[in-house]
Amino acid sequence: MKKVLFMLSAFFFVSSAATVNFAVNEDEDTLLGSWIFAVNEAPWEYSKGKVVFEKDDDNELSGKVVFDTGRQIPIHAINLTESTLSFEVNVDGNFVTSFMTLDGDMMTGHVETAEGNMNFSAQREISEG
Repeated sequence: MKKVLFMLSAFFFVSSAATVNFAVNEDEDTLLGSWIFAVNEAPWEYSKGKVVFEKDDDNELSGKVVFDTGRQIPIHAINLTESTLSFEVNVDGNFVTSFMTLDGDMMTGHVETAEGNMNFSAQREISEG
């Protein structure tokens, strides 16, 4: 009887873990693509652009920020749980941490900078074609 209970418990644990991993991968897939952002309180050269999320060669989530000036910086420490997203970028030697809530094709939240918190909003870029 103990063996049966152990096997059922192990099966339930493995099934739960697989479901959680699938859900995270599914969430990652909904994040993929370009998001047009605005941080109105930021200096003009950092206030608008795109946040681009993609999968790298190892199928890991990666990304970059592409400012309207053309400057690109990589995204670090991406953390996605259900509808909450956080990530870091290094802008001119200063770490900026973003905390977002995802709601469909909208991303809202704030960024924490050396100058204080600033509101952040982004909308998924719709590709033509």
